[in-house]
Amino acid sequence: MGVINISFKHRILYSILLFFIIVSIIPVCFATDPLLWEEVQPAGATNQNWRSSSMSTNGNIILVSVYGGRLYLSTNRGSNWSEVQPAGATNQNWFINSMSSDGNIILAGVDGGRLYLSTNGGTSWSEVQPAGATNKNWRSSSMSDDGNIILAGVSNGRLYLSTNRGSSWSEVQPAGDTNQNWFTSSMSDDGSIILEVVNGGRLYLSTNGGTSWSEVQPAGAVNLAWHASSMSDDGNIILAGVSNGRLYLSTNRGSSWSEVQPAGDTNQNWWTSSMSGNGSIILAGVNGGRLYLSTNGGTSWSEVQPAGATNKNWYTCSMSGDGSIILAGAYHSRLYLSTPPNPPVSDHNSGVYMDPFYVTLTNDSNADIYYTLDGSTPDNTKTKYTTPIYINEIKTLKAISWYSAISKSNVVTYDYSIIPDNPVADHNSGTYLDPFYVTLTNDSNADIYYTLDGSTPDNTKTKYTTPILINNPTTTLKAISWYSSISKSNVVTYNYSITESHNGCFINVTCRTGTIHKGDILYQKIQNSNNQEYCYLNGLTTENSSNGIIEIELITGGTGKNGITQNFIIDNNFLSNVGTIYFFIDEKTSPIYINCYDILPHIDNNYTILYNVKLKQLDQFTFSYDTEPVIANRTYTNIPVNTDDWLLLGIVIFMLSIGCLIIINICIKVYSKNKKA
Repeated sequence: MGVINISFKHRILYSILLFFIIVSIIPVCFATDPLLWEEVQPAGATNQNWRSSSMSTNGNIILVSVYGGRLYLSTNRGSNWSEVQPAGATNQNWFINSMSSDGNIILAGVDGGRLYLSTNGGTSWSEVQPAGATNKNWRSSSMSDDGNIILAGVSNGRLYLSTNRGSSWSEVQPAGDTNQNWFTSSMSDDGSIILEVVNGGRLYLSTNGGTSWSEVQPAGAVNLAWHASSMSDDGNIILAGVSNGRLYLSTNRGSSWSEVQPAGDTNQNWWTSSMSGNGSIILAGVNGGRLYLSTNGGTSWSEVQPAGATNKNWYTCSMSGDGSIILAGAYHSRLYLSTPPNPPVSDHNSGVYMDPFYVTLTNDSNADIYYTLDGSTPDNTKTKYTTPIYINEIKTLKAISWYSAISKSNVVTYDYSIIPDNPVADHNSGTYLDPFYVTLTNDSNADIYYTLDGSTPDNTKTKYTTPILINNPTTTLKAISWYSSISKSNVVTYNYSITESHNGCFINVTCRTGTIHKGDILYQKIQNSNNQEYCYLNGLTTENSSNGIIEIELITGGTGKNGITQNFIIDNNFLSNVGTIYFFIDEKTSPIYINCYDILPHIDNNYTILYNVKLKQLDQFTFSYDTEPVIANRTYTNIPVNTDDWLLLGIVIFMLSIGCLIIINICIKVYSKNKKA
């Protein structure tokens, strides 16, 4: 046997081809079922002959019948079931049932038995078969939304219509069609449009509540085994299926038909079908085959049978008015229900919050969650939820659990508002003797913006980062907590007044054109011939000095090497004899710094001041000569002075002490020497 040699290049090519084949097959083999199914048969009722079913419009109430068994009713979408067959009617061949839109009126018929009606949701029953029609093979039924109009057909018998909930009946079969195998029927909401199919016969349609009939089967489809049928609420859209045949759809009440069976599924045993109220969602089941779902009115189909339930004898199906809840039962098998996933749940309820936060969304199913924050309706084209959602302003969160276009939850809405709390100042509005700093705080993490000129603050104004100096005679402070233009607090206002006092060394500085306050920039409209302004310190006092002596430090021309410093030692004698310090300010001398210190003077034996130690700074003025009126950054201090002067004093005292010790030591030695001599 020869050996096949494959080059390395061809091995690579074959490997790539095999990879793409596998990738193409995997989605087919493991395609996601567009419906979320669960087994819902009553406990102990596995592998029953599920023959017929009906459902209320909202999908909450479901009736199922077992051929050779019981009638079961659920009022909570299959979570719990109750046996509701009439007394003594256990193990009957229940073949048909129909239900009003609210689930209160129920018809159930026995193959070879009686016709029963309940007007209280299955609590009690009455026999309602037409007179003389006892023990008939009841095979076909349909009911109007309000339960008043009922159609019931007998296999190899008659077609009966009641317009008063079974109190009286009329034979309404088409003329000449007595004793047909009436198999299934469908009815519009108002009972005016009725479709009746004959197993091995024709399709008949009445548009006047059974008064007259027309044959409406597709051309060439006479005498077929019509089994499946369903109809939209308005009766315009009709589906009819043939056992071992085709699936037909009409959108004009049977005037014309189209074959709509899934591709490759010709000549299937179409046995059961159900349709949403608007006809867009259709479920069709094959006896010994698959379940097919269309969400576009029969244009395309998907296999939707539960996993492992292929090739079952699908005998019955029903759905809610919107098509979101679907029941399917297989003969001698299980009962399956598909319900939409529950809506997502947020860990934050709608409301007003002070700080931004993250929203976590959860649901109790395997469905994905999609959401929007712009007020639009979410679907699977919107943002898929993967991580918590950051909410930092006013937002409307809408979310949906999405398994498929047919299996999705209702949309839930959460309205969030982020409104930070108002800023709070540590100084209330009022009149104060001295300049001070205002601290602004809030309990949220929002930024704070403020103004001092009376304008309304927003995020274009000054951002609060450090305490605000208040040192003008009057100041209006306005502040706001700000996350965004739609997530902000109210504006708060504080009005402050400063009344100057003798808390330092002087009240203010007075110049020829007015009074200068701490931090002002001087602007002169009237100048003398030398462009100079004559100024003086006003209201000098030493009352806050520790010993009645202060030092005024006047610095002109800036604090650098070009600045000129003058020092004035002031006590009560100075104040009584002079009391005022005069100076000029112009472009050359600007800016001006005036500092006042509490000092500790050192004097000699003649009471001459040798030097002094600055104990504490009492006042500070800063202002400039300028060419236009502007407001400078305010500066004001009342803090202990640098301790370097204290260090110098300590060194001097230490040196004097050493000198004294040396002198004392010398004196002792001289004294001792003289004494010995």
